[in-house]
Amino acid sequence: MEVISVIGMKGGCGKTTTSILLASTLAYKKKKKVVVLDCDTLQQSFTKYRLKDIEDITPYTQEVDGKEVKMVRDGILYKAFKDQNIKPFDIVRCHEDINMIIELLTRKDKEGCDYAILDLPGSIDNPDYFKIVSLCSIVFIPFIADDIDFASNFDFAKHTFAKIFAPGVDCNLKKMFGFWNRYDSTCRPAAFRAYCERIKQELPDLSILDNKIEFTKAIGNDRCRSTILPPFPQFGKYGNIDNTIEEMCNKIFEIDGVQG
Repeated sequence: MEVISVIGMKGGCGKTTTSILLASTLAYKKKKKVVVLDCDTLQQSFTKYRLKDIEDITPYTQEVDGKEVKMVRDGILYKAFKDQNIKPFDIVRCHEDINMIIELLTRKDKEGCDYAILDLPGSIDNPDYFKIVSLCSIVFIPFIADDIDFASNFDFAKHTFAKIFAPGVDCNLKKMFGFWNRYDSTCRPAAFRAYCERIKQELPDLSILDNKIEFTKAIGNDRCRSTILPPFPQFGKYGNIDNTIEEMCNKIFEIDGVQG
């Protein structure tokens, strides 16, 4: 079982949203057995999204013209879920505790899971944070082409490399990828080239994905980042979302040695 995480220090850089898109694509498009460990104790975003998804597809009765009528809050989501006969991937709430995470990963591996995705908080206050990251075999780090946002996650990436590859650290990491998120085509070319050059010079072992998730409001739509369905095609085509997530999957499969 490969353990994957999208990590970063900057709030709003897209960790959880990208993780949802990746988990849903692996589970529902690629037909892999996926489990998500929701380790972000404060936010528990994965769990909240799943609860909302369940609420949206759970029928309820309402009186219409004096008659009890069965309804759902999101009829499109409900129909798509039923038509595709999908069994939702597992989401397990857990603390950011390394022993609990190891126990859960061991159990899910024995249950035959193909991929475990760790949703971690955007904070390194936990002294075991980098030990937890070291449990991952594949890590993705989002970068945003803005001076403040870029500096935050760039420094975080350098710190991560230094910590998890320090002497004496038992590290499972096979590959770390960076990717551009919320990319705006109006970003000054000279500034963007400078960001890329800095990554190349100072983080030579970090591979940057060819595709970028562009700035788009579609990614904030609940049907785009559902935990019970793959992204709706009409949303995935915006912002190059589909191509970026597909490239992530291909990188994972390449490292895992399996067919997509």
